[in-house]
Parts: sequence; C-alpha cells; structure tokens
Amino acid sequence: MPNYHLALKSSKEYKVINFSKTEEYKHLNDKSLQDIVRFTGMYIDKYDLKEGLIKLGLLHYNEYEKNNDFVTIYKHAGEIKKLHYGITYQDDLKFFDVGYCKEYILDRIDDINFLTKLCNHYKNNYNQQLNIQLISNYINNCRLGYYNEGWDNELLNEALYGINKLVSFLTHKKKKDEVVLDYKGLRDLAMFLAYDYRKNQEQNTEIGEAGQGTIQKVKEKVKQENTNNQISFKDMGWM
Repeated sequence: MPNYHLALKSSKEYKVINFSKTEEYKHLNDKSLQDIVRFTGMYIDKYDLKEGLIKLGLLHYNEYEKNNDFVTIYKHAGEIKKLHYGITYQDDLKFFDVGYCKEYILDRIDDINFLTKLCNHYKNNYNQQLNIQLISNYINNCRLGYYNEGWDNELLNEALYGINKLVSFLTHKKKKDEVVLDYKGLRDLAMFLAYDYRKNQEQNTEIGEAGQGTIQKVKEKVKQENTNNQISFKDMGWM
C-alpha cells in the first residue's frame, strides 16, 4: 500500500499536512490512510478542520477564508494522484461500517438513478462484472416498465444478491489463508455513499425551501414516476 498524505490543494500545488508531528497527534501516522480518516473524522467540515490546523500551528490563518479544499494524495508511477470524493468528515464516519454500507444501498433499491451511478462507479472493476450485471438487469427491467411478478421477483432477488456480494468483495481481500478487511476498498465505497448522502441532503433542503405548494407537486410527480417506472418492496410483497 502506498504512503498517503493529507494535503490542502491550491491552484498550483499541494500543501502536505504532517499532523503526526504535533504533540497531540504523535500517536497517529500521517502517512496511513486509516489514520488520516481518524484525524479528519474529528472535524465537522473543512472550515472546522482549517481552524483546528491553525490552532495546531500547521496552517496559516490566512488560509481560513480561501475557497480551497483538502484532499488525500499518493504517488503512483511517479505522479501525484488524489483519492475520489474528498476528505472524510465527522458525519461520513457512519459509512465506514460494512453493514451500514449494505443497508444504505439496499434501502435505495427503488432508486434506479442511484443504482446506475453505483454500477458506473465500479464498471471497470472486472472482478465484479457478474454482480454489477445482476444489478444492471434489475435496473433495465425497471426502466422498461414491464411487470411480471415472477420475473420481477427473480430479478430483484438477483440484484439483492449482487449488492451483498459486491459490498463484501469491495471491502475485503484475501491475505494468505484468511479474509481480512480491505481498508482502501472500504474507504472508496464509504466516501462514494457519503457523497451521495450529502447530495440528497442538499436536494432535500432545496425542496424544503420551495414552499408547501411546490413540495406537494414534487411528491405527486415522484409518486407518479414510482408508479410508472419503479418497483417497491411493498409491490413485490416484501412489506
């Protein structure tokens, strides 16, 4: 596994944050992905993190108001790369649990757009093509709007199986004769889901500010779309 670094990105460079050099966090390894998550997970957002770093003497106070973001970087083939979906903050930590990840995805089984994003995100993971295909078959059937109770039940069951297997394989790896947690894989999945969660929260806030009349129209539209295009657990006799 490569060495990872917490960094603040500016227009031309990355400022690496060596938090393990401080007395408060010398027990952490700032080149460890897991310890970087532990450290940033103590903060609410980037401004809270900036304030904390300023107090630790690791960041100049004039960086606070700048619209720059923290990233996790590493070197690959001599080039600096950054991990997707930004930094882990306090509210993201709940996704660093394999069971919670599965539950979150299964709760979104009726959200075809979300499932499509999930499949697209992992489409280049060739070891998971079968599981992705099982989910894709369910997505395509829902989009067609064709309803056959036996066929739909089978596709739904296969999609649920594919989701469980996908999460398990993405978050675990074989080491010698035992299966162990793959922290990099867990982090990638956790932050993909955390990003989706944040986007949903933002959309819900926008809808909440639209006014009651608009909310009712949105609800009616969503209800109609669900009726026409999606299959719920209730429809399938799961509830």
